[in-house]
Amino acid sequence: MLCAALSADTGNIGTIDIIASLAYNSRMDLLVQAYKAVQDAEHRIRSLLEQAVSSGEYDAVVPLVGVAKRLALECRGVAVALDGDSTISAPSVPSSLAQCAATAATEGEPEVSTSSRARAKKKAPAGYPKFICQGDELVKIGWSKTSKSEYEHRAPRVVAMRLAEVLEEFRANGRMLTMDQVLPLKREPHGNEVPDYQVYLCLAWLRALALVEKHGRSGYSVISRENLPQAVENAWQRYSAKQQK
Repeated sequence: MLCAALSADTGNIGTIDIIASLAYNSRMDLLVQAYKAVQDAEHRIRSLLEQAVSSGEYDAVVPLVGVAKRLALECRGVAVALDGDSTISAPSVPSSLAQCAATAATEGEPEVSTSSRARAKKKAPAGYPKFICQGDELVKIGWSKTSKSEYEHRAPRVVAMRLAEVLEEFRANGRMLTMDQVLPLKREPHGNEVPDYQVYLCLAWLRALALVEKHGRSGYSVISRENLPQAVENAWQRYSAKQQK
């Protein structure tokens, strides 16, 4: 009977160990998922930060840097909870983010007069941004407040057409959309992902053409009277014709 009791106790201990191991592994799996989710969010904020800088929306840069830093700290916290798992490294906010914040502070704030401390807003010359179609590329020409000169961003024609197709699908469903629903955009339904800044460049062009309208933080809607891909194709032909003159 003693042997039987010891055998039973040993079996119970084994069962408890298995249950504890399963619980531990489940916890680790959840923490790994949480880590990856926070890391993905931090990467998306970085992308939005780059978009804010490239589009001159400097008032949004500093808050975005703060969000990115907080997300990076959350990643570190989860990494600690993972008991220092060597297979996972907590991301750090790169110095480029701080540099962007400094640039935003310089470019987005008004100038200060050394004599009267009077403030005057810096304004870009009229007519920016400009859009031109060169071959198979959409070119956005903006104005840099720092260097006081033009700069260019480019996106392939295929990106503009693909974005038009996706936005038209949302209109067909009678829905307003946010960019979170569009990104990441792929060249084809199952193709490679397009850099976010190229998508936003094309979106800015569609807004300039009065084909898409922004509704504050609620999102965007297609207001083109014709099929959006066809409207974009027609606009491309018009812009290309201007370049050839």
